[in-house]
Amino acid sequence: MKHQLSTRGDVEGFSLGSGWVVGLDEVGAGCLAGPLYVVAFAFPVEAANEIQLPVRITDSKKLNPEKRKEAALLLRKIPGCIFKTLVFNVAEIEEVNIYWARMKAFWSLILDLDQQLAGKAQYIVDGPKLGKKHHVTPSIDALEMIELEKRIFAQSKADSSFFAVAAASILAKVTRDDFMKELGESFSHYNWEKNKGYATPDHIAAIREHGICPHHRKSFCGNFISSEKTI
Repeated sequence: MKHQLSTRGDVEGFSLGSGWVVGLDEVGAGCLAGPLYVVAFAFPVEAANEIQLPVRITDSKKLNPEKRKEAALLLRKIPGCIFKTLVFNVAEIEEVNIYWARMKAFWSLILDLDQQLAGKAQYIVDGPKLGKKHHVTPSIDALEMIELEKRIFAQSKADSSFFAVAAASILAKVTRDDFMKELGESFSHYNWEKNKGYATPDHIAAIREHGICPHHRKSFCGNFISSEKTI
């Protein structure tokens, strides 16, 4: 496929008709404000060779906003594919910290989809590993977990190597960016329409001038505020 990552690497180890490939990625982990978006994108192995789009599918950070939106629109329309989104708000992130919020979201999506897909899926996650923590991440029977983990592959920068993960990356990025743009209309001095809540110079300057609002992650902003001032 000339314009996108091939699905060939995603389906390695599968036989046609045997199941699904599910890619998972998140957007917003490093932000000072706004929620965490985590997306799972699944396609049936038997349809892999039929997935050909006229746009580049890769890590969302490598695409400009217009190309991301075009790609997201086309990804949502691929026949037979499934995508699911989990959103963790600031309070949920602060309760368990951003690492465990990510892990909780990844595991929640995997367990949900594995039930829906009758245990016939391979999962590719962006990141070096999937951590588990009692009372934070969802838990299942130990033997079931051992079998499930055989079908989970975690790799850093997987969104640059695997079609399904890149698709999840694009969908998460476009959806979160749209949310931050809308949210920013009520907090225009933070310039979220452009910085999307990341620690950019303009965002940091605004925090130092105006303090933080309820949509900021207080634990992330400690270096930029000198008081408990909130909006």
